[in-house]
Amino acid sequence: MQKLNNKLRVGLWVDFSTIEAEHGGGYSYYKKLVNAINTYKFDDTIEIVNIILQNSNHSPAVLNGNTIELVKPAYITKHNKNTGKGWGWVTHHLKYKSVFRGIYKTATKKIRKKIGISIEDQLKANGIDVVFYLNQNMNVVDYPFISVHWDIAHRSTHPFPETAYGGNYPIRDSYYKDTLSKAMLLLCESEAGIKELLYYCNFFPQKVKLLPIFAGDIIDCAFSEESDQQCLSDHKLVRHQFFLYPAQFWALKNHYNLIVAFDEFKKVNGPDAANYKLMLCGTDHGNFAYISSVVQSYGLQDTVIMPGFVSDRDLNCFYRNATAMVFPSFLGPTNMPLIEASHLGCPVICSDLTGHLEIMGSNALYFQPTEPRQIADHMQAVLDKAFSDKLANDAKANISSSKFRIGQTLEYLDEALIELRSVRKCWE
Repeated sequence: MQKLNNKLRVGLWVDFSTIEAEHGGGYSYYKKLVNAINTYKFDDTIEIVNIILQNSNHSPAVLNGNTIELVKPAYITKHNKNTGKGWGWVTHHLKYKSVFRGIYKTATKKIRKKIGISIEDQLKANGIDVVFYLNQNMNVVDYPFISVHWDIAHRSTHPFPETAYGGNYPIRDSYYKDTLSKAMLLLCESEAGIKELLYYCNFFPQKVKLLPIFAGDIIDCAFSEESDQQCLSDHKLVRHQFFLYPAQFWALKNHYNLIVAFDEFKKVNGPDAANYKLMLCGTDHGNFAYISSVVQSYGLQDTVIMPGFVSDRDLNCFYRNATAMVFPSFLGPTNMPLIEASHLGCPVICSDLTGHLEIMGSNALYFQPTEPRQIADHMQAVLDKAFSDKLANDAKANISSSKFRIGQTLEYLDEALIELRSVRKCWE
C-alpha cells in the first residue's frame, strides 16, 4: 500500500500577467512576498510548490526548483482588450455576477469539455492540497484556497467611484459572498484588518489570520549623493523643502484635501514656506485630471509636482530627502508607504486610521482626513528640525522591531499553514 504524503502541499499561484509595477503597493507586495516565500525554510510538514500557467508572466519572481507548469484552459484566458469578447472574458465576469451563476457553470463546463483537463484536475494530479493567492483578486479556480486580504473598501469607508459606482459595489460584494466565503484561510495585513473584515463579513473567525504587511524592495535601493542630486534636480526639488505623497490617483486617496492643506500651509507660513513643494507621484486611475484642475484653481501649479508613476529608485530618493511624507488616504486599514517611510528616515504625517495607529503607534502625527487645517498644522510642526528628526528616528526604531517586517510575516505564515494542515488533511 502506497504511503500517504502527510505534508501540506501549498500551490503558490505565480502570475504577473495582471499586475505591473505601475500598480504601486500591490505589485511591490506581491513580488517581495513571492520571492521571500521561495527562500524561506518552512516547517518540515509544509511544502511550497510554485504554480505557473503555460505562457504566463512570472519573470519578476525568483523561483526555487519546486515549480509546476499547468496548461492554461480557455475559461481563464485573457480577453481581447480591443473587443472585450471571447469565452475567457464572459466566464471571468459572469462568475462574479450571482444572477448569471448558472450560465457561468454551464459555460465553464462546455469549455472544459472542449479543452480536456481542467486546472483543478491538474492540481489534484500533482498532489496540491491548497492554492495560495497573494493578490486579493487572483482567485480563479474551483479548488481549496488561501487568499490574502488587504481591505474591504466598498464597505469600510465613504462611497467613492472606484468602490461604489459603475457596477463596482455589487461585483465587490459578490466576491466576498461567493468567493472569499469559501477560502480555507484569509490572511489579513493587520489586527485592524482582521477586526474590520469580521465586522463587515460573517466569516468563520478561526479561518481569519494575521499576515503582517511589510515594506517593499524600495527600502533596499542603492543610492549615492550624485544620484540623489540628479533625481531631485530632474523633478525640480530641493532636499528637505518638499512634502511627499506617493499614491495612485484614486478618489479615495484624498489628494483633494491635501492640496487644500498645502495651500493653507503656504499662506500661514508666508516667506518661510515660499520654497516648499508638494510631490504627488503615482499612476492615474481616473482622478489625475480632476486633481490637476484643483491644483490650477489654487494657483499651485508651480509648487505641486505631479510626475505620474516614478521608479523605485526615485521614490527611495524622495523618502530620504522629503521634509515629511503626508498620507491622507481614506482607505485602510494599513498602507505600505508608512512602513517604507519609517525605514528610510522620513517623518510620517497620516490619517488616523486604526491600521495606521497599529503600525506607527506614537511615532507619527495623525489627522482626520476630512480636516485640511489639521494636516496644515502638522506640516508646519515638522519644519522644526529637532522635532522632525526625533519623530523620524523614533519611527525607524519602532518599525525595525515591529511585526511589520518580511521576516515576521513569514513566521506568521508558517504558523498559519501548520494549523491549516490539520484541517486540509481530513480529505484527499
